[in-house]
Amino acid sequence: LIQNKKALSVTFIITSSFAFLSNLFLLHSVNSEVSYVFGNFSSEIGIEYVINPFKALILTVFTGITLVFAIFFNGFIRNFEKEFNFNLLFCILQILCGACAVIILTNDLINFYIFFEIIAICSYILISLGGKGSAYASFNYLMLGIIASGLLVLGIGFLYFQTGYLNISKVALILQEKNLNLFIPFTFIVVGFLIKLAIFPFSFWPGLVYKHIPPSILPFYAGVVPIITFYGCFFFVTKLFPGQIASLKPLIMALCILGIL
Repeated sequence: LIQNKKALSVTFIITSSFAFLSNLFLLHSVNSEVSYVFGNFSSEIGIEYVINPFKALILTVFTGITLVFAIFFNGFIRNFEKEFNFNLLFCILQILCGACAVIILTNDLINFYIFFEIIAICSYILISLGGKGSAYASFNYLMLGIIASGLLVLGIGFLYFQTGYLNISKVALILQEKNLNLFIPFTFIVVGFLIKLAIFPFSFWPGLVYKHIPPSILPFYAGVVPIITFYGCFFFVTKLFPGQIASLKPLIMALCILGIL
């Protein structure tokens, strides 16, 4: 609805400040784990959000980075003379921020996957807003993202059929109690995350992305999206596959070192 650049930048700073202050209050007030299930369903069939001191800390850091970016971005758009659809850009940025918050809070497999995809779709759009070559970089990222997303949703599907639940805590409990064959879902989910995180040998796409994404958006994208993706991967895999991931530590370390090289 807002077309004025000055009003847009002020709106973004206000919403980012509200989110940061809210999470500061949350960090101060949450001393133990608290869960909320939408629609008053039981946690096994409802979409459950969980907050604890660690998650509150991650949310506070994330919203703090967003606020700093909003202040920095304010100067950029006020001095930007070319015709540009800034109100669409601000919508995409704030949808991305909301999706990142959900990834931190959610305790539901499908909810996790949906908002993980929303982050990816927002990223494709932001990358495509760059200059020459940005459309190719965005399309290249999109094609790899489709493969990674397909593997993730297949892995989630296998977990659902094996346990009958989508609640992450409930699924983790059943996986601990029953001796199930987790090779297929574990492989699909881990490979999907390796692609998303650009871990070697899937580390060939970030170069194009960082080269062509608009420079004004790069600090926010580079500082938030990979960190939230890593957090999501860490939470997801360690919660559901602690035994399997422990046995693969040497391999993952070797892949990371190769990626650095």
